[in-house]
Amino acid sequence: EEAVDDLPKAISAMEEADRASPRDRNTLVELQRLHRRAGDLGQASQACAREAELLEDPGEKADVLQRLAAGLVEQDRLDEAITAYGSAAEQMPDRSAAKEGLEALLKTRVALSAASALEPIYRKNADFSKLVEIYERLLEAQAEPDDRVERLLAIRAIWEERLARPDRA
Repeated sequence: EEAVDDLPKAISAMEEADRASPRDRNTLVELQRLHRRAGDLGQASQACAREAELLEDPGEKADVLQRLAAGLVEQDRLDEAITAYGSAAEQMPDRSAAKEGLEALLKTRVALSAASALEPIYRKNADFSKLVEIYERLLEAQAEPDDRVERLLAIRAIWEERLARPDRA
């Protein structure tokens, strides 16, 4: 492809290789690179998602899912990005890249979905101050009185029991 600089031909050749061997990770990685170079982010994301499906190692899978999520954000496919970041966090909860990606989405139109995806991460990491922030954000969107009371009680419990700040409860 570089030698002849014929990107469509290179993509076609790699797609043929993919049809011949659909579980070949190297082919999928190359397809991602070529599609990105051609500006076809949708096809690049599709190949990235397929690569993630092939992987067994949680660390590798998390890395690929994070790459997928970043590509989806670039395409403004934010709901799908939240799902990919959430899956990456499930694979490797101690890594911060997926959490940081979700936190960046708190400033977008999908803020509530991002907040919901961050809740289990903050709980698992015992990051109680951020958990309170998420609960407060989710509280703003809750209309059902019983749900609001439940969320307020959870916030109070965190301030009193986890953060030792009963004055904030």
